[in-house]
Amino acid sequence: MFEIVIDTGGTFTDAVLIDAERKISTAKFPTNVADPSESIMGAIGLLAQQHHLAAEELLATTKTLVIGTTLSTNAILEKKGAKCCLFHTKGFRDIPELGSKLWQRDIYNLKAPPPDYLIPRRLRFGIEERMQYDGQVLTPLKKDDVKEAVKKAKAQGVEVPVVCFLHSYLNPAHEEEVASLIKEDYPDTVLSSHILRRWMEYDRLSTAELAGYVKPVTARFLRTLATRMKNARFTGTSLLVTCAGGVASPEVVIDNPTLLIGSGPAAGPLLGQFLGKLAGYENVVVLDMGGTSSDLSMLPGLKITTTTQMKIGEYKNASESVDVASIGAGGGSIARLDERTMLYVGPESAGADPGPACYGKGGQSPTVTDADVVLGRIPADYFLGGAIQLDRAVAEKVITEKVAKPLGISTPEAAHAIASLVEDNMATEIFLVSVRKGLDPRTFSLVVGGGAGPVHAVAVAAKLGIKEVYIPRQAAVFCAFGASLADYTFILNRFL
Repeated sequence: MFEIVIDTGGTFTDAVLIDAERKISTAKFPTNVADPSESIMGAIGLLAQQHHLAAEELLATTKTLVIGTTLSTNAILEKKGAKCCLFHTKGFRDIPELGSKLWQRDIYNLKAPPPDYLIPRRLRFGIEERMQYDGQVLTPLKKDDVKEAVKKAKAQGVEVPVVCFLHSYLNPAHEEEVASLIKEDYPDTVLSSHILRRWMEYDRLSTAELAGYVKPVTARFLRTLATRMKNARFTGTSLLVTCAGGVASPEVVIDNPTLLIGSGPAAGPLLGQFLGKLAGYENVVVLDMGGTSSDLSMLPGLKITTTTQMKIGEYKNASESVDVASIGAGGGSIARLDERTMLYVGPESAGADPGPACYGKGGQSPTVTDADVVLGRIPADYFLGGAIQLDRAVAEKVITEKVAKPLGISTPEAAHAIASLVEDNMATEIFLVSVRKGLDPRTFSLVVGGGAGPVHAVAVAAKLGIKEVYIPRQAAVFCAFGASLADYTFILNRFL
């Protein structure tokens, strides 16, 4: 029997297979952003080839399939979620404006542009009802208001209603009554009391909005994946990596899609903690540098910390999540010059398609991977174990034309500048995260993962004064391997 763990990133889909003798096989497959399930099947196909099996034969003897994905996170960042409306307690339509202003970092900047709201004011419908602070009903739910709101929502083409009433975390009766009233029109209604059973109205509302926004795309992905798995004769258990660093069933994730926000990176600290214990480290910084971004987490005393302040673009996810900071610095990060000929790297990424110029898929922008190829840090004839042949000449061409010539320097110097700048970006972010937590990065060891991580790890450590760097053999599939250590996780809240 086999166990398969898969992490779908923005550039590559990583896969780890563990057989009955606890032997490990790994594979990487380019991510299909439009249909991640296709990439998952592609990665499984590569694992099957290594064992001289067809994909169907491998899946038929697989006991557990664990999947971490950036699907929900990317839907929010790329603004490709569902059209939602809000049913709120009458008189409290502006909670998003009031809460998001406090959530912004530049709250005293009078010239700051207004935030972008997932649900605009015209799609917020007031419902006459009121629950007291102690959970007692003050004003009964007015059903006519609910019916009128449904008519407006349908006229506006709303896909998912989000219901958030005052003090529903203590008594969800009114929210549940709304769901019952509109279930024929909207069976997938999101209730804030079911998503986040915790006080603080804005936190609960913002998290519920995110749940509604990604629910359809999450459900489609899981249904498509389930169909593909069934057709491929898989009869084992499917589990999803959650933002809390655990695993949950697809049914639980569909009911609360915020569990999938931050799913992939949440597994990295699990492997960092495991390797830190093996190596006898006291404190660990985990740096996972992939193709699109770099994810970092601090583990003082080898303890994984959590947060209820996860920021996804402009939005707040208050679900308890593994504390992972992301920076737009990966192998596919694009290098560019501004109007002052200042060099920048990231946060834009070339992704998997077309990818870095050296992939030969039509990419015309110089990236970190192109720079590493020019510098000889990545062998052009042995990328992904020889699965992909890189074109060094194309990498040199785009770096020369778009960086070296405008700056009046040689191509190797330009490549070195790109690589050094992305290393500075990562080191700066680690330093800032450390300082905000009152930690000294010099007292930490650096555990590195990701396809691009080992290439830049030593330079990052040197900039921070870190003296020990741990690069595991499974660095290229870091989060996928970490997810194999995940256990079922439940987060419960109780109010007295």
